[in-house]
Amino acid sequence: MNNLATAALEGSRGYLRACEPLVKLSLLTEVEGIIGLGDQLAKEIAAVNRHGLPTCRRNSDLLVGNMLSWLEARLQQSGSALHTLEPVLAIRHSTIQLISAGLKEAACASRSALCQQLRTHQIRLLDSALANSWLQRAKLARRAGQFMAAYTCVLNAERCGSPGALTERAKLLWQTGKREAALTCLDEGLRLTSAAPTSRRHVQPLAMPPPVSRPGTKECSSKSPVSPCAQQTLLLRARYCEETSRFDFDTTRHLYSDICETFSGCEEAHFRLAHYVDEARNSSGSQHDLLLKVALEHYGKALACGSQFIYQSMPRFLTLWLDYGAEVAKTQKQSSIPSNIRCAGDHKSTAVDVATTFDEVQNLMRQNLQKIPPYQFYTALGQILSRVCHEHPNIIKMLIDLIVRIFVAYPQQTIWFLMSLHNSTVTQRRERAQQIFASVMSLQNSLAQFLSDCIAFCAHLKTICDLFVTPDNRDVKSFSISQAARPLTRLLEKCDFSQVLIPVHRQLVPALLRPRAPQEEVRSHLPFGPSDRFVCLARLEDKVEILGSQTRPKKMIWIGSDGRRYVIVAKPNDDLRKDSRLMDMNSIINKFLLKNPETRHRALQIRTYAVIPLSENGGLIEWACNTQPFRSILTKLYAEIGRPFNWMKMNQNTPQLDDPLEVKREKFVKKLLPMYPLVFHRWFLNGFPNPSVWYEARETFARTCAVMSMVGYVLGLGDRHTENILFDCTTGGLVHVDFSCVFNNGLTLPWPERVPFRLTRNLVHAMGPTGYEGTFRRCAEVTMRLLRREIDPLMAVFRPIYFDALVEQGGGSRASDDSTSTRRSRRLGHEVAAIDKVSRAAMEKLTDMEDRLRGKITEHDDFSKLLPMSVEGQVSHAKLAFGKLSRFKPSLNRRKGHWCFRAGCSVTDIKLPIFTVVKLCILPVFLP
Repeated sequence: MNNLATAALEGSRGYLRACEPLVKLSLLTEVEGIIGLGDQLAKEIAAVNRHGLPTCRRNSDLLVGNMLSWLEARLQQSGSALHTLEPVLAIRHSTIQLISAGLKEAACASRSALCQQLRTHQIRLLDSALANSWLQRAKLARRAGQFMAAYTCVLNAERCGSPGALTERAKLLWQTGKREAALTCLDEGLRLTSAAPTSRRHVQPLAMPPPVSRPGTKECSSKSPVSPCAQQTLLLRARYCEETSRFDFDTTRHLYSDICETFSGCEEAHFRLAHYVDEARNSSGSQHDLLLKVALEHYGKALACGSQFIYQSMPRFLTLWLDYGAEVAKTQKQSSIPSNIRCAGDHKSTAVDVATTFDEVQNLMRQNLQKIPPYQFYTALGQILSRVCHEHPNIIKMLIDLIVRIFVAYPQQTIWFLMSLHNSTVTQRRERAQQIFASVMSLQNSLAQFLSDCIAFCAHLKTICDLFVTPDNRDVKSFSISQAARPLTRLLEKCDFSQVLIPVHRQLVPALLRPRAPQEEVRSHLPFGPSDRFVCLARLEDKVEILGSQTRPKKMIWIGSDGRRYVIVAKPNDDLRKDSRLMDMNSIINKFLLKNPETRHRALQIRTYAVIPLSENGGLIEWACNTQPFRSILTKLYAEIGRPFNWMKMNQNTPQLDDPLEVKREKFVKKLLPMYPLVFHRWFLNGFPNPSVWYEARETFARTCAVMSMVGYVLGLGDRHTENILFDCTTGGLVHVDFSCVFNNGLTLPWPERVPFRLTRNLVHAMGPTGYEGTFRRCAEVTMRLLRREIDPLMAVFRPIYFDALVEQGGGSRASDDSTSTRRSRRLGHEVAAIDKVSRAAMEKLTDMEDRLRGKITEHDDFSKLLPMSVEGQVSHAKLAFGKLSRFKPSLNRRKGHWCFRAGCSVTDIKLPIFTVVKLCILPVFLP
């Protein structure tokens, strides 16, 4: 209890200190509960003669079932680290063993037949719980890499008769590289269950079990239902056969389809089949359209069954449908040209075949759109909105109906994302928004007032964005809403003004169902919680601060219905649509970081915040509370040591872009570096005076820096100057803002940015004695390993984000071309050429992104891309390539390294190829 008292004095920072004693107290609670279960079972035995055996059996089942459910619920709320959960599971196991042993001893001395039968039944229940406990411990040890401990637990689970023991053993064998043994183990498990719904040809090549009929035949229908354990075994076997390419495509596809037929509600089975068929589409030839329909059907069924794979299924589900519709529209446009019509798979077809297949796909999509819950489509709302100006009118109608369905279900959240459509500079996009709003009001007239108020409110917010941005107003630091935007004040003062949700991240992200959730939970699921808990706008503070950056953003204070103050920044002259999509992607990466044991143990995460585009020229950004820009931190620190910035002297000592390398190096090392010593470490000393808190803040800084460095490298994130990097004053964590320069667009700037992330000498020095070789390096390797392991779901998210960004950027030009009086043939040729050019550029950048996720070096010649590097080698690439600045040679210019100086930044920075910065701790103090 002393540790808890000490931790309480530290506030939120005392969580780690309090964690261990809280776990021990939790163990005592569970021991008391399990001992209480033993007493209740003994009471049932004493009452068996009075109440009868069937009643006491049901009561015993209920008691044990409730206890196991309670323990499982507590386990779900705990961390999944081995050092935390292993003692919990061990104590549970020992306590249940004590109760079971007591019942067995009492059974030997019992003379009543009813008591003996009930005790035997209770012992069987407890032994089943012990077997499941061994299985849980085996899974925990295997996921933590403790294979010997996992093997011991698997043996004990098999001895106790656990039905899932063989499946767990197969996973253990597979993870240790024994793939043939794993498949043999799964075949043995299928023979024991005697319920494999596979045909003879699927099983004989492995272990030659007796043939089993497919579902639907008389032989199969006479058998008992297939157990959930058999479902897991069959699915795991099909996955292993796919990964080892043991069978041809048709055989492997039937393995999955048989499981889908038998277990129609299994989300994973439908997803695996859809993903497998989707991967085969590119080389399918004449079967392209057939495989497309199979993939769409099972992606839709997977989404209708649950949300476990939603971030892989939903983007791909929509992309397949929308891209196919675009290809059909392109084919129909070219039908007037006297040439062979080509469809999606580049095979010859007729217009009738194209129309027939398209109608079948549309009917399939209508069925899926009705079955899938609207909150799942909400997770892909950005992708849906980016394609509302689709080329095919039938798809446009379905998209509008889908958006209307989402809006009616969640109006408070959806309205914020529709504002960019309503205020778009593209006429076609504005018309789509009007169609959506008209459909909403025709379905639910009660939303008419809400729509009117939100549209007016956002129009006034756009006005605030554009205030005081001209050069003659640069001296204005703040203003009053009641004076500068009086119509907004009058709107909020209306007595019947609608409830408007405050756009913060936690209120805009839906909560997904856990895997295999019971039907009661599915029916009562509220993705955003009860509506009475929504924090809505109560009023706006009158004073608005104007921040000092070039775009002159306005810092507004929104007072919520809960009485709290929420800081929202109204940013003008910036297209925030890409930032919004990238922030959604960061949320998905956070889910992967939380799921993986190594990254979760290190508390690796990306700070996320809400980004709401109001148009192509501005929007709202949730303020990252308790943060300071890196530039303001260093400005203050250098002023404290008596070395304020001397811009004139700095400009005099800055090398020119075309200077020789020796001149650049001499000016940098002998003139610029001595002007600004290393000071960033002082910020941690000043802000975190307690030694343990200081150490934790420094570790948090190194971890968050490593995560965003790797994620930024994969994304091709640029424009990382000192105002786009913030630091959390309460935790020391690093926060990135402004994601407009992504997908290696920094290479297209007048002075190309060839460094994917910034790791300057001030940052490295602040990491401690080990610099980048300590926490930073280890966390960078763990993060890159995770990103490479999750390459399939990440690429499923990256593809639509990148292509949709290109579609949005090109929307205005396409609309204007359509409004001109050019001839149809010329317009068609321009459109086809533009689409092909965009597609080629997108595919090239996406290929580079995928190569980086596979460990290939994409920044040098083509030979560097031939073979992938290990994670450690990829992170160490800079050290192997260049070393320190003292070893720089003129040949560096052949690698396109150069120096640059940017107005508004503090000092020069060297530009080197990927990962050079990881090893160079002598880079400048500021990030340009």
